[in-house]
Amino acid sequence: MREQLEKMGFMVQSFECAEAVMRGLSKAMVPDAIVSDVNLSGAMSGVELAHNIRLQSHSFTGPILLMSGLPKDELKQKYQLKDEDLFIPKPFTIKELSRLFQIKY
Repeated sequence: MREQLEKMGFMVQSFECAEAVMRGLSKAMVPDAIVSDVNLSGAMSGVELAHNIRLQSHSFTGPILLMSGLPKDELKQKYQLKDEDLFIPKPFTIKELSRLFQIKY
């Protein structure tokens, strides 16, 4: 994933858990986009991370892309994924990924 995003021209920063992302955003780190798996280590899921960022981070306005190999209906039930959440099912290609960010690859 990191390699694919870097090939698309993104500078990538990785975090160990959702809580570390929230701490990074609170310290004036403002990325162009956030990409997260739904299933994360720590107390917060990727969906919770996305929803918390939208509620709490007034400085971040970019896209938050969520990904998972689980069926979308299961994600809606288990993780409260919303229809308006930007989501890509795994596995996916770099072309599918780039289309989501509206970048020609």
